Amino acid sequence: MVAAVKTGNPVYAVLFVLERLDLINSRFGREVGDQVLSFLREHIAQSLSKPVRLFRWTGPALIAIVEREVDAQALREELNRILPLKLSKTVMVSNRPVLLAVSSNWMLFAAHEVRPFQQLLRDIDSFVQANSCPAGAPVAL
Repeated sequence: MVAAVKTGNPVYAVLFVLERLDLINSRFGREVGDQVLSFLREHIAQSLSKPVRLFRWTGPALIAIVEREVDAQALREELNRILPLKLSKTVMVSNRPVLLAVSSNWMLFAAHEVRPFQQLLRDIDSFVQANSCPAGAPVAL
């Protein structure tokens, strides 16, 4: 992200936070949680117009680095089209299929406009923290 911002071109960081990952991990195991996060990553990678670089941020978060000559509103509209209201993933748990809802919260950051760069990192981490389910919190699946 640092290298992309240094080019001076428009660079956007799109942060995706998978909802209920802690709950999925505690109920079905980390392997199932990893499958669901990987499913979300694949959906984002296949759905966003190229070029895009996608990385794991921390915990339930993925970040897409998008370098495009578009304004933030055009990119927001694209994101609204690719993130349907309902995604689902079937996983096998104890030899039986379990259908899990897959949803995420996301936030678009115009990385090339945020100064200092450390502020961008703080904003990203704050969004992850605000949208992550703390371990042990009661949330229905």
